Amino acid sequence: MWELDPPRRLGEFGGFLLGTHGAGFSPPGDRLAVTSLGREAIKLFDLTSQAELLTLAVEETQMLNRVRFSPDGQWLAASSPEGKLRLWRAATWEEIAAAEQASR
Repeated sequence: MWELDPPRRLGEFGGFLLGTHGAGFSPPGDRLAVTSLGREAIKLFDLTSQAELLTLAVEETQMLNRVRFSPDGQWLAASSPEGKLRLWRAATWEEIAAAEQASR
């Protein structure tokens, strides 16, 4: 990821086996969703720590090339070149923290 003015490298997000095809920022700008192909359909990253939060998968091999958060940040939508649309409800930071606490 790069800042354009002035040009400088901010970080790198990886972990994809089959390449990336699209990206979208959450409305507050604290998360980045990146699309790929197949079972690793979308990876969600925390921009502050640059940590991968989770991977959203689809069952069939399908490329997702566009991804957007809803204006309120509660939904994530991704589309394929064939016109299929996938929707996920985005977890809040509180829900993620509660899930992490429960797993300890």
